[in-house]
Amino acid sequence: MGPDFEVIKILTELLDELDIGDYEVEEKGLSVETADKIGTFVKERGHPLELLFKLKQEGSSFLENSASIDALNDLEILFKALEKSKCIGKVAFDLSLARGLDYYTGVIYEAVFKGGAQTTRATKTEVLVSVLGDDLTQAAELASELWAAKVKAEYLVNKRVSKHFDRAKESRIPWMIIVGERELNEGVVRLKDIEAAEESIIPRSRIVEELQKRLSS
Repeated sequence: MGPDFEVIKILTELLDELDIGDYEVEEKGLSVETADKIGTFVKERGHPLELLFKLKQEGSSFLENSASIDALNDLEILFKALEKSKCIGKVAFDLSLARGLDYYTGVIYEAVFKGGAQTTRATKTEVLVSVLGDDLTQAAELASELWAAKVKAEYLVNKRVSKHFDRAKESRIPWMIIVGERELNEGVVRLKDIEAAEESIIPRSRIVEELQKRLSS
């Protein structure tokens, strides 16, 4: 059960790091034959150790053959390992899965977002490089400079100004670097703070340094 433990542990660590809000990891898995035999048990769902205790009680259909007993013992090892690692509070044991049975041969894991009022950005991008036109080379050069400086940047090349602002708004990107024909001719860029709705003209040669200052302030 070592690999199964690691899968769940890594998944909970990843979801905690992403800070998406409240969630739980559902562990699921049944064969059609087993589902037919255990009847109402397929409706069971709950805390892993509590449900496991119920399934191992005297008279349980799971105790009728050695394969089921071995499976329950393996799950007990897994659940106790998750308890020791302090992530079992995020885990639910669900016996109801009934899809993909022709190719799922083991335990299945699902992360379920439980909702809530927490708001999250669609991306961790810090700045959108907006090239007004069709010159990919300008976007590639500026974005590469930002990436080299460890700035989380993405770019968009499009003639329509609205497309750029829509992208920044939808992805909640806080900064835009806008480069059009006029900016190219003057050797500058426009740096826009989306939330404050403020815009500054910055020399092209200083934009990376200037953006880093604003991101760190």
